[in-house]
Amino acid sequence: MQSKTTRIAYLKRMFKRLEGEDARIQQLVLTEGLSPEAEKILIQQVKKSRDELLAELQNLQRRSPDVQG
Repeated sequence: MQSKTTRIAYLKRMFKRLEGEDARIQQLVLTEGLSPEAEKILIQQVKKSRDELLAELQNLQRRSPDVQG
């Protein structure tokens, strides 16, 4: 099992990766002809993933006050 600090570091890395996904989706729309429906679904999925990561990260940080962001 991962330590809390390892899990927090992992979640922060994943959150940072998701920050760039909106631009990547827009690039797919422009260069690959991604449909508006597919774009909407992808954006919803990225937002859901971001929200879940953020909730878990905040929960872990509340339980580990010695770990700073």
